[in-house]
Amino acid sequence: MKLIKLSLVAFVLGCCTNALAADNITDAFKNGSVKGQLKVWYWDKDIDNAGNKTGSSIFNTALELGYLTDSYYNFKFGATFQANATPFASDDAKSMYVNEEYASGSVLSEAFIDYTANGFDIKAGRQYIVSPLINGNFARINRESFEGVSLMNKSFKDTDLFAHFIQKFQGRTSNVSGDGIGDAPKFRKKVVLGGAGSYGYEFDGAYAFGFKNRSIDNLQITGQYLNIQDLGNNSSSPTASDDLSIYYSELNYSIPVGDYKFGIDLRYRKSQTGEKLDSLNWEGDISEIRLSASGFAGFGFDVAYSTVSDSDRAILGMGLGALTYTFPLIRGPYVYASQAGTDSYSYTLKYNFAKAGVQGLTGQLKYVTADRDDDYGNKADYKGYGGALLYKIPQLKNVTANLVYFSLDEKIADNRTDELWLKLNYSF
Repeated sequence: MKLIKLSLVAFVLGCCTNALAADNITDAFKNGSVKGQLKVWYWDKDIDNAGNKTGSSIFNTALELGYLTDSYYNFKFGATFQANATPFASDDAKSMYVNEEYASGSVLSEAFIDYTANGFDIKAGRQYIVSPLINGNFARINRESFEGVSLMNKSFKDTDLFAHFIQKFQGRTSNVSGDGIGDAPKFRKKVVLGGAGSYGYEFDGAYAFGFKNRSIDNLQITGQYLNIQDLGNNSSSPTASDDLSIYYSELNYSIPVGDYKFGIDLRYRKSQTGEKLDSLNWEGDISEIRLSASGFAGFGFDVAYSTVSDSDRAILGMGLGALTYTFPLIRGPYVYASQAGTDSYSYTLKYNFAKAGVQGLTGQLKYVTADRDDDYGNKADYKGYGGALLYKIPQLKNVTANLVYFSLDEKIADNRTDELWLKLNYSF
């Protein structure tokens, strides 16, 4: 596998060297494009743990700036810079958001060479990745990123083939990889896993391959396999090292009926470890189903259910972008949905306010429940509710406002969390 990865990198670098030797490479840079986003975010959280109340808020100002050259002999170079500041953060806020938003400084999150031709695309370097099992979380102020090689092939009719080879990972804050407190994240040979806590695990490379097929009308079939090599030694506690594998399959079927659209989604995921990691109990599987409908005078709704094996929890992916159908609006699926012996339910009502004459405004209400009862006697109940509004302000071009509120009761030690997010973004 290491030979394959080195060969791919050598191919890209070798081709790039030939292209860069041409005199008019300057035009590719002159004709490049710049895009970015200015972010002003405010978060507030209150926790009531059996009468012991704590709470704090944090204010973030951030810049994400990206540049992509024009194509030259099918090659492009891209880079994305992230910078964040947390003015006025109190000691309580620094402690509460140390793994999510408390990260002052900057990081070069993308720096890649991309080659595209005849339905084939290869990208080498630092890059954002969105796939079922390798996926960065973009809901926090710093986007997660990966360093390695990605391949995509769209030359087959109705089928996309893709693969990834990962060497390093950049988390949301410095603390998740053990690089101190309050600093911008760095690329490390440590990775955060969906369903395994907030802190990074050391690893020695990872590879994944998968496909998407749309050969049957209204049906998409997705499959992916991920292997993370020599995973272990968590940032917060030492562990043994061994491989982690995750298997993923999904069916998405839509049924258009006039102006209405109905859908059914099925998903199955299983994680498996080498014997040196047996004590972590990560060899679980999760099955999910979601029914949806839209087109009802601006209204849409979905109902979802997921269940995890009773003996082991399921690890959902590499990075914190892997989701389940039953995730709450805040905290993601890792609060409960991937725990062993957990049955989760989600009910969502959506509305497009354009039907009421308010252009650019959409909203949703969500209610979730979960019940845990695993083979080891762990029991818990969860109930949560909340809503979200997203407004693409017509009077302010490229400005969006996102308001999210969610309340979650965890009936373990009678723990309740109320959280509010306000995100203002200007894209250019």
